[in-house]
Parts: sequence; structure tokens; C-alpha cells
Amino acid sequence: MYKKIVFLTLISMLLTYGAERKVLGELLTSTTCGPCKNADAHFDQMANNYDYLVPICYHVWWPGDGSDPFYWNNPNDNKSRNNYYGNNYVPHLFVNGTDQGSSGSWESVVDDFHSIPAPVFIDVYTKNNVSALKADDYGKTGSIMVHIVSDTADQIKAQLRVAITIDGVEYHAPNGVNEHNHAMLDMYPSAWGSTITLAPAADTILEFDYTIQDTIYFPEGLNPDELYHVVDPESCNVVVFMQDDINDNTMSVYQANMCDVVKPYNMEIVYSNMKDANDNGKLEPGEEAEVFVTVTNNGDASVKDIKLMMDANNPHIQLIDSIVDVSDNIGQGESYKNDAKPFKIKATDEYTEGEELNARFIVTKDTYYNMSSTNLGIVENKIDNFAEITNGSIHINASKWEVLIFSIDGTKTKEIKGNGAKEISLKDLNTGLYFVKIITNERTLLKKLIIP
Repeated sequence: MYKKIVFLTLISMLLTYGAERKVLGELLTSTTCGPCKNADAHFDQMANNYDYLVPICYHVWWPGDGSDPFYWNNPNDNKSRNNYYGNNYVPHLFVNGTDQGSSGSWESVVDDFHSIPAPVFIDVYTKNNVSALKADDYGKTGSIMVHIVSDTADQIKAQLRVAITIDGVEYHAPNGVNEHNHAMLDMYPSAWGSTITLAPAADTILEFDYTIQDTIYFPEGLNPDELYHVVDPESCNVVVFMQDDINDNTMSVYQANMCDVVKPYNMEIVYSNMKDANDNGKLEPGEEAEVFVTVTNNGDASVKDIKLMMDANNPHIQLIDSIVDVSDNIGQGESYKNDAKPFKIKATDEYTEGEELNARFIVTKDTYYNMSSTNLGIVENKIDNFAEITNGSIHINASKWEVLIFSIDGTKTKEIKGNGAKEISLKDLNTGLYFVKIITNERTLLKKLIIP
């Protein structure tokens, strides 16, 4: 399910002239089509040999008896992509939206497209639901984040399409193919995609919820010993591409990318505090401020070389330093605060004291991400004043607050909501390491807690 579009005010530090183009290969195929056996093998070999090829297969409901299990797994999206190209035969390959027929020098076409710089960068990330960490179904639900950066002086309007594919499905098909790769499982929000309009040198982020099904069922009667395939998220990938079927109906693909679904990381990023240049506790027109966040590693191993990003949904806030590269090692259960590398913002002359400062913070590691949103509110240089945490109790004083306590494996052990001043006893917690998250209308505080 498509969640939201976030228009960022940051300009990517990756921006250079001419983005390296990754090439989309879309193969229309069928398990009931004899010639598709060789085409599938050819396409698999290309995907293995070209790291800049982004492969995806759509399965059709003919020419055989209509028993292709990959078509029936998602008939709507398979049929939609087939009809999009007006396709009436298989195998049939489209490279970056161009018709390349059922055979030929597909490799040279991919090389030719790869040599042409792309007008946009696309980065794709996933996060898996923490509640399923270490469980058998870990990775089957989560979110996908797509970050698109324009690298052209022209406005771009196109469709962003997002799909999940699967590799390594063992099924002895009527056409002799025994292992099936790159099969499309689902598209988000649908095969139509999401309409994107990018101003010159601008960027945007889209976020989607995903759910991977448990099983692909095979046709009854063909192979009595093969009734279904249990889907392993470790065998799944996310494929994204921007396609121009809006401006000139050329179906050309501006850019594509892919990543694996399952990630071995679990990090949380929350707003800590903001310090204004005048040090008077409020942001004023023309004034700069430093913004601090805390990243907590809730995963099973230490991490390093992460990236932090910030965006502010306010035209009167200028982002000066909005991307922070962190080379520090963050151990399991440990936190990092960007004291040495704060985000830097500036209020424009049009800024009015007291305006909402809605901000989003993103942490990435490889192709993993997590995101949080907050209202920075009035600057507080001493954010910890509203709460004091000891190993025996929490003393809190805020107009409206919520306290969440998590064990080191991410399990929520306590949740309390209230108003005004209160002392919360921690005596019922077992010995160990915990994380305390305190949320008020103005700010969020994340602290590590050790119960001896």
C-alpha cells in the first residue's frame, strides 16, 4: 500500500552531471510456452553477468492452457503490464521500454542504454517490521523507500513503478523450465504506479508498505509432488523504475534500480534537541540552529558507516547541512548522537517566530532505512529538563507525555501515557539493558537504561 509522498528540500550530495543509468529488462514469458525456455535461460544469464541490468518477468495466461502459476499468483498486474505494451506473443523482451522481440543481441542493447547518462538518480531501501525480528516470517512485511534525485535542468513527469520479484522457485513447468527467477509477485500501489513530478535539481521520497504472500500454488494434476512453493523473503527483491507514459507516450524508462528485501539491521532514529545560535531558546528570522538526533542500534550486531538525512517541510527553513556520514562503530544496543556533526538549518527572513517546524529524519545503512517525523517546536537547549531517568524510576513533568520502554531485542515491555508531573517506578523490570522513549508534543527523548 502506498503511504505518502514526502517532498524534500535537501539537495543530494550525490548530485553530479549525468547519473549512471541502470537498465530495465522486462521479459514477458509463460511456463506453457516452449520457446520461452531458451529465452528465460538467456535472460537469467544476462542478469547474472550485468550488475546494471534490473530484471523482471511478467507471466501471461497463454499460449497453453492458462495454467501458469506465476500469472495466477497476480493476474491483474501481470495482465496490466502485458496490455501496457500491447503484447500478443511470448517470449517478448522490452529493454527500457523499447521492443526487442523474442530473441537477438539483447546484451548489446543493454550496453547501449547503459552508456547513456540518466536524468535522475534512484536509490531504493527497505526496512522489515521489527515485531517480526528473528521470527520465521521476518521480512514478509515492512516498508520500501524510494529516493529520487533529478539531475537535469528540465521538469520531469513520469510514473514510478515499484515491484517485488522472486528468484529460485523450483517448479517443473510444462515447457521444461525447472527454476524460475525474476517473477513479479506484486506491484505497489498497482501496475499503474505513482505519478511523479520533479522540478529541476529537486528530489523526492516515496514510501510504501509491502506484504509478501506465504505461498505460490502450482496447478493441480501436473506434478503430484509439486503442489506449492513456500515464499522465502530472502529470495525476493524490490524493483523500481521511472517510465514516461505521460509526456510523449514513448514508454521510455528514465532510470531503474533494485535491492534485496530482507535487511539484517534494526536502527531507530529520533529527534534529540535543537540549539539556536543566539542561545535564547527560540528560533528567530535569519538565525541558524543546530539539530541533533539519536540513533539506536537495536540489531543483532554492531554497525558503522551509516548515513543520516534530514528534511524540513517548511519553505521558511533552509537546510544548510542535511546529510551526515557517520563512520563511528555503534555496538549492539548502543546509541549515537550527532553532537560532532549536527544538522544545520537557517530560518529565512520570512520566517515567523512560532511557525511549525515539521521535520523528518532518516537513517540508512547500505539499502536499509528507517524514518521518523517530529515537530521541532520551540527550541529547547536543555531538553532533558522535562525528564530524569534513573535505574529505579522516571521523573517526568510535561503537559502531555507518553513513555515507552523496550528490551534490547525490540520488545515493548512498558507503555504509559499521562499529563503533568509523575514518577514512574521501574522496579518491575528485570536486570538488563533497556531503551526508554519519552514523547511529548514538542520533542522526543531516547535514553539507554541499565537495570542492575
